[in-house]
Amino acid sequence: MVSKLYRFYSRSVLEELARHQFQTKSVDTNADLATHLKEFDEIWIYWLTRYRAELTESEKSKEALLVTDNEREAFRIAWGFANIDKEKDFAYSSEFFAWNLQMSLEGVCKQRRKFCALGVIEQSARFIANVAAARFQWIANNDANGVTARERIRP
Repeated sequence: MVSKLYRFYSRSVLEELARHQFQTKSVDTNADLATHLKEFDEIWIYWLTRYRAELTESEKSKEALLVTDNEREAFRIAWGFANIDKEKDFAYSSEFFAWNLQMSLEGVCKQRRKFCALGVIEQSARFIANVAAARFQWIANNDANGVTARERIRP
């Protein structure tokens, strides 16, 4: 379970979770907090390496267009939600991304518009206030004909 969290949360949120886990542990350990966080750094690098290996060439080229760490983290998190199940679209909650990335709601919405302009995501349903988040399709792995890389390799 924990090994899947990197798909949906920012590094800072997961590091805070690791810190909290250490500070509230109920058994003695040989490691101090610095060692615990060093181990977190090592597993984080492993998780990112795994994630990058799963990206299609088209997704890698879209990710390469992103400038900031926050944009790259939002890309990874959106990719995680897009790949969690076989649904055609996924909920993109601006409030969740703002909390997760420690950004303003305005900043997250601007970032989401950039993803749409770059051909990373495409809105499939509008948000309904106090009911449902906007929904988006992941299109970063589509070719010029709109066919996804994953569809091309399915038998």
